[in-house]
Amino acid sequence: MVKDMKIKRILPLFLLLAMLLCACGLNTEPTDTSATPETPLLPDQISDTTAATPAPPTQPVATTGREDAETAPVGREPIRGEISSDSGTKLSLSMDWIAQPVSENRYRITVILYLNSYSIFVGERSDGELAVGSHRTTYRSDKIEYEDTRKTRIALTEYTFEHEFSGTATRALPVSASWHFGGVYAGTPVDWISLAGFIRIDRAAG
Repeated sequence: MVKDMKIKRILPLFLLLAMLLCACGLNTEPTDTSATPETPLLPDQISDTTAATPAPPTQPVATTGREDAETAPVGREPIRGEISSDSGTKLSLSMDWIAQPVSENRYRITVILYLNSYSIFVGERSDGELAVGSHRTTYRSDKIEYEDTRKTRIALTEYTFEHEFSGTATRALPVSASWHFGGVYAGTPVDWISLAGFIRIDRAAG
């Protein structure tokens, strides 16, 4: 009798203990508190970090034009002119001249003296005279044999020299030339024919 009573008292305790053990068994799985769920990004927050950074726009390369300036011609166009004379006969002298700038005030000047005539036969001459500014020379002309009713120009001599103008001085050179005929031409006695004028350099070089 006493034994049955003890069993009845202990049995509820075992049942209670079993219930407690079952309740604890439901939460026996370990909980990972270190893992933090990721917050999803909004579409405008997503960026492609693998995309290449765009290169800056190519700028045009500026050129200084120095090479062109170095290879461009330094000199200017030569200055040209003509001087003519009237001897009062059918023989006369004329001159073509060309002045090439060498530096700011210096020029290389070439003059060509011509005889203007119709038909003419004359031997060699060696006593011609030519002066341009302070530059003076004598010249020799070859024998001339020309027969035609048309007037022609025959070169007598060519002369080249350099001249430097000083500062603001007038850029003009007086010219004189003479040629010895020493005979009668078209019924008119002709000894010497001459030419006079100026070579005018109207603009400076440089």
